[in-house]
Amino acid sequence: MKKRTNSIIFHNLYWVIGVILFFFLIIHLIYISLSKTVDGVNLKEFASNRTTQKNFITASRGSIIDRNGDVIAQNISTYNILCYLDKAKNRSKDKNKPMYVVDKVLTAEKLAPILNMTKEEILTYLNKDINVTPEQIGTELGTNGRNLSEIKKDQILSLNLPGIEFEEKETRYYPYGDFLSYTIGYAKEVESKKNVGQRTLVGELGIEKYYNEELSGSDGYTEYQKDRKGYKIPNTKEINVPAKRGKDIKLTIDSTIQLFVDQAILHEKNKNNAQFEWLSMIVANAKTGEILAMSQYPSFDPNKRNITNYLDYNISYPFEPGSTMKTYTFLTAMKKGIYNGNDTFLSGSYVTKDETKISDWKKEGWGYITYDKGYALSANTSVINLLKKGISGEELRQSFKDFGFGSKTGIRLANEASGKLNFKYETEVLNASFGQNVTTTPIQQIQALTSIANNGYLLKPYIIKSIYDPNTKQNVFTGKKEVLRKVMDKEDAEKMRELMDKVVSSPPGESAGRGFNYPEYSLIGKTGTAQIYNGKNGYYADTYIKSFAGMFPKNNPEIVLYIASRGPGINSTYLANIVKDVVKNISEYMNYKEKVNEKETFVIPNFYNKDKEEVEEYLKTNKLRYMILGNGKKIVDYYPSSNYEITKKDLIVLKTNDTNIAVPNLSKLSLREVQIILDMLHIKYEFIGNGYYKSSVMKDGKLIVNFEPIV
Repeated sequence: MKKRTNSIIFHNLYWVIGVILFFFLIIHLIYISLSKTVDGVNLKEFASNRTTQKNFITASRGSIIDRNGDVIAQNISTYNILCYLDKAKNRSKDKNKPMYVVDKVLTAEKLAPILNMTKEEILTYLNKDINVTPEQIGTELGTNGRNLSEIKKDQILSLNLPGIEFEEKETRYYPYGDFLSYTIGYAKEVESKKNVGQRTLVGELGIEKYYNEELSGSDGYTEYQKDRKGYKIPNTKEINVPAKRGKDIKLTIDSTIQLFVDQAILHEKNKNNAQFEWLSMIVANAKTGEILAMSQYPSFDPNKRNITNYLDYNISYPFEPGSTMKTYTFLTAMKKGIYNGNDTFLSGSYVTKDETKISDWKKEGWGYITYDKGYALSANTSVINLLKKGISGEELRQSFKDFGFGSKTGIRLANEASGKLNFKYETEVLNASFGQNVTTTPIQQIQALTSIANNGYLLKPYIIKSIYDPNTKQNVFTGKKEVLRKVMDKEDAEKMRELMDKVVSSPPGESAGRGFNYPEYSLIGKTGTAQIYNGKNGYYADTYIKSFAGMFPKNNPEIVLYIASRGPGINSTYLANIVKDVVKNISEYMNYKEKVNEKETFVIPNFYNKDKEEVEEYLKTNKLRYMILGNGKKIVDYYPSSNYEITKKDLIVLKTNDTNIAVPNLSKLSLREVQIILDMLHIKYEFIGNGYYKSSVMKDGKLIVNFEPIV
């Protein structure tokens, strides 16, 4: 009974103590609520001095590299110089090592040569009356004090100047300068739209702009509680979100081939003072559609951003291409089954129903010529007459569309243009057939060429080889060959390559593209000359766009290329020199060299009444054996005759209009070759023996020629 009584007493006692403690707690809370203080600390003031600090960590921008891993664009560390000026805010505890600028004059003198500034210029910054705050305790030295290299930073540090420190930052750097500038574009530092007070790199042009999100990555941050003095409050929660580096973009571009193109353009401009208003050139892999080089003149250095024109002529500037479009009008006729290369038409001019006269570039024409020859000569009347055989305007437009004209290629570059195929009435349709009254871009021309190189299969051009995420160590995108459609039969593609060969290989006076003849590397193609619309009611009289669309080697094309340029006085010779230089270098670099087979047959063209110098150049270019009789300026006779098929080892004999031709050197000639020469010179002769020429002597009005037998 006693134990039960004690238990009740203790139970009641605990209950009473609990009620008393609860009562005092309520009183204390009321006191805090009314007084706003704890242990003498004002809670309101304490809360106001306790804030959240959030520091952003800018993600490193991804690199842009070529197909072989050579860096074209990357982030590098640069440094901004900071000069601490306020002695009162000296942060050093060592009196012998002050952390402020002690001697401003001496500091200015030492820094001047490194920063490429005068002492006086630097002193204007060092003598500024600045309001030093915890957020701003140093002054910068203007533009020359920003984005300093590691070398310059080390030079300044070696001076041991007190009060000089550096702020490290990442800057976009383009190691090749103006290399591929319009394709790569540039990125610049701007204020972040997401995070106030943060600066970040943003793409402003080209791939830097188009793939800005992929290249940028994602920023990180740290977040913690700090007191009124800026110190982190111990035992408070801290958040750390790491930055994720941007993705790396690998291009299909081959830097070596790109340099071949850039150097060829600059060499031609400097050598011949070619007045290019602009020039664009694209080189692509014919088998895959990969872009290997994409050049534009003038270019700019993205490190300096000395840019005056923001237009990428290779993809963003549609223009009337001129005669390169004849290729696709001819192919339209082939596809429809109305083309016969041996059929003839009357060249010169054609008058439309609205009495518009359309002429060939040679106003009087060449009389009746074959369609094959009309293509080689780039006769406007050739495509006009093909249309008159039964190709409507709508059929021509659809055929052009099939080859990719009038639509974007989808190359994954910013601001690609589609061009226009706006033709309806007779004159418009006829003009369109030879590349006027339509607009195309160089990248569309490249795309269309792939169908000819690939026996009818049209490939989509692409420039992004892969996009690599360094955070997951995986490719998030891989470019690949893409066949869009079949646009012609194999036989038509082979015939077109044959016609393109004749453009560059036909004798002087029989083609419009002789300047591009490069048989050692079997380059083939089609030239173009386009008038430029003046924006009113006609075309400029003295300014043209010259172009060339080609491929090589001809029997199995590995490379397609397109070059175009605008400017007064621009001629095809400038473009030919550039193209030949590029073709030679690429062929040797890629081992594409396709030398002329010495056993290959050759058809003799018409040499009659042609200039001797032009004919000789033609024979040399094609590495043919020949002998020219006399020093006249014109060819009046030759052997073998036109259209005769010979081998590369056979001798071609040409006689000039010289009135006094001496007997040439006959050594190492065969009996048959000597006979041909003497007959052409109307010299009486007598042969003794067989084989090759040994000696000769005049006797009784005859040339007695001795031959030694073939051993």
